[in-house]
Amino acid sequence: MSESSDDRAASSHTYIVTVTATYTARIDQVVSSLEASGLRINKVLGTLGQVIGHGDEELRAQLQQVEGVQSVDDEKVYRLPNPEEPLQ
Repeated sequence: MSESSDDRAASSHTYIVTVTATYTARIDQVVSSLEASGLRINKVLGTLGQVIGHGDEELRAQLQQVEGVQSVDDEKVYRLPNPEEPLQ
């Protein structure tokens, strides 16, 4: 039985990868290594030294081992309550 696209989307995580200061000038090298590890790149924020991408939950450990990576964090999503609803 094959996995549906909804199942794959549900298991995909968005990661924010922070590159160490010594590697920000060579961020393209780090991006290539992250892609080779399985991260699907959404955005490269070179000035900030961050790479945003998505992949499976199990990918985190591999990404943390890439040379030049300082940290791997889950994307945080914040939502304001609907303005039509009473404050809680």
